[in-house]
Amino acid sequence: MKTMLISTLFLLVSFFSISESRAQVPCGGGIVGIGPFGIGVVVDCPPPPPARVIIIRRRPVHHRYAPPQPVAPAPVNNVVVAPPAGLNDQVPVYNTRWTMGVMFDSSSYEDGGLAGGGVYARFMMTPRLAVEGAISTLTSCTSCNPENSRVDNRFTTSALWFFGGIRPEGLNVYVKGGLVFNNITFSNHSGYEQEATQTSLEFGAGLELRMGQWFSINAEGTFMGGAAGDDIGLGGIIEAQGKGIPSSSMDSGAFNFKIGIAAHF
Repeated sequence: MKTMLISTLFLLVSFFSISESRAQVPCGGGIVGIGPFGIGVVVDCPPPPPARVIIIRRRPVHHRYAPPQPVAPAPVNNVVVAPPAGLNDQVPVYNTRWTMGVMFDSSSYEDGGLAGGGVYARFMMTPRLAVEGAISTLTSCTSCNPENSRVDNRFTTSALWFFGGIRPEGLNVYVKGGLVFNNITFSNHSGYEQEATQTSLEFGAGLELRMGQWFSINAEGTFMGGAAGDDIGLGGIIEAQGKGIPSSSMDSGAFNFKIGIAAHF
């Protein structure tokens, strides 16, 4: 009886000791007791807290597009090449368009000759092309035949083509062609006169030497042949008295030679 009472008392003390010390028992197991007596107690550990998810919101990054900067090209050393010799002569520069001049004029026929003078004017349309008009008066040789004579009053219109273009200084070479309108008057020893009108074609070439921009001398030779007009021979002059006087025959041609001086502006 006494033994049972002691055992019961011991169990009660152990129960209360376990209740008071449960908070001190670590989770997962341990031994709790008083003195030499102990009781193994297993205490379940609480479940771990749920995993924490952290969401980090990033601001959108806008990349600015920078266009490529133009890169200046590396400097290039320009090499200036001298033009070939004579290149500037191929394209002459002229500043004067008008030419006014005086000339000695002559015509040589098969049966005689004429000589005289006149004036002419020229206009440069391009560096190579010019137009020209001339007025001249020529007479037969009075020393060869003082009693009979022939007098020509001519108006000439021509076109001139300068090879290589006109040069303001130096030598200019040209060809020309045009028409000669001629009024012929024959006079005999008794004072009788007879006239004829003719139109002739003229072709030839010439040289012009410009001594400067404003002054030149020139010479040219042309061939002239009758194209249309009156054929009255020697007019009222007897053939035996027509020494040195050319006939007005349309079949007779002439070589014309002119030399003159001119001013340019």
